[in-house]
Amino acid sequence: MRGIFLPSIVGLGLLLPLAAAAQPAAPAEPPPTGPAAPEKKGDPESGSSDETPPGAASPQEPPALDPAEQERRDQARQAFHLGSTLARMNQWTDALAAFERSLRLHDHPVTKYNIGYCERALGRYTRARKMLLAALREGSPDAENPLPASNAGKATDHLRDIDRKLARASVTMMGPDALLAVDGKPLERADEGGGRPLMVAGTREPGAPEPPPARSFDLLLDPGVHIFVVSRAGRPDVVTNAKLEPGSTTALELGAEAELPPPAGPTPLPPPEAPAPTPPKDRGPPTRAMGYTALGLGVGGLALGAGFGVASLGKKSGLDDACGPDGAQCTTSERKQLKALRSFGNVSTAGFTVGVLGVGAGTALLVGTAGDAEGDTHARASRQRTVAWTGIGVGGAGLLAGAVAGGLAVGKRNELESGCAGSLCGPEQHSEIDSYERMKTLTVTGLVGGAFAAGLGTTLLLTAGESSPSVGAWVGPRSAGLSGSF
Repeated sequence: MRGIFLPSIVGLGLLLPLAAAAQPAAPAEPPPTGPAAPEKKGDPESGSSDETPPGAASPQEPPALDPAEQERRDQARQAFHLGSTLARMNQWTDALAAFERSLRLHDHPVTKYNIGYCERALGRYTRARKMLLAALREGSPDAENPLPASNAGKATDHLRDIDRKLARASVTMMGPDALLAVDGKPLERADEGGGRPLMVAGTREPGAPEPPPARSFDLLLDPGVHIFVVSRAGRPDVVTNAKLEPGSTTALELGAEAELPPPAGPTPLPPPEAPAPTPPKDRGPPTRAMGYTALGLGVGGLALGAGFGVASLGKKSGLDDACGPDGAQCTTSERKQLKALRSFGNVSTAGFTVGVLGVGAGTALLVGTAGDAEGDTHARASRQRTVAWTGIGVGGAGLLAGAVAGGLAVGKRNELESGCAGSLCGPEQHSEIDSYERMKTLTVTGLVGGAFAAGLGTTLLLTAGESSPSVGAWVGPRSAGLSGSF
């Protein structure tokens, strides 16, 4: 099959121009161009001609390939050219993947040379060494696909450079029947002659530890930190970390482990202890219960105020039409209805006042205790006392405002009684009547709201408990303790 898989540009061994400075780990020269299509007659790049010189034998045509094999060769050629293009851009990882795909499709020593070149550029010297040795071995001058002499010389130079950078370890396995893996991979045997076995780390796929060829052997590794795992049946793994410098030789003893003590007999279990009694929890003041109570009263007040408010608004629209804008056209019956309507308004206002105060106090108590931990009675008592004193203050202010407004309303009523004939008042007294009704509303609101707030605050204050620390002792069969709030 000689000539089927040849270089594409001026022979098999020419190198592509690459910049070595872009990749410090890269060799000074780039990988060679890869195998190309078979030479064809009249191809100007291959230098062949359609004419046969006089006296020369006609070239023999290569044997034809079956379509499946030809497809594999074409795919391998495409992957090789892709790897060469990526190598020109110093994209060594991607170039390596392309060359490995080409090698899987068609085995060729030039492809192995390029794989070794990429591995060397990536700093994986044991893998580079393996592929360069394979390229020299399989691309000998008498092979079917020989490696060009220029590339063979460069491969030899690369191997000398790699040997200077590799770390060497003289390994002694401590104990029999030991299995060894380095960095999660089993070792690979390197057949270089001599009586002492030589193994290489990092060239095989990840796998379980395997037995070494002997208890003492030499090991080639990439420079850097490595993890050695020695396994034995029925024993825990022995892990050793070692940092190896480039070109160094290190003696390693692997698998040494401390002697384990003989297994002891079963330890008798101690007699079970009686559980210590749980000290009673001081649940503190009924803050949340008071919060729900205040919230319920507030909702009830809002409902009462809304009911009377809707009723008074319905009647007010009809009386406004009958009495006119100044109320002069009201009959005696309509005046009585208007008076009752004002009473409805006072009840509605008082209901809304109680509702707002109740909902506000209940919400403050419930929201304030939402984040308290179980048993944090001091925080709940302190918060309840704060709400209690706030309610007492608001209630006192309401009662004072109601009393003042009530006194003013009484004075205004006396004036109206002296200026009106019986229960009938003229149009000139309508503004005084409105002022009197407003005073009545303020009186009712202040007295009812103040009484509610003061009563709620007093109840909260009486149920908040003492603010001083409380301590209690408890004693169990085998334990004792103190509980309390501070």
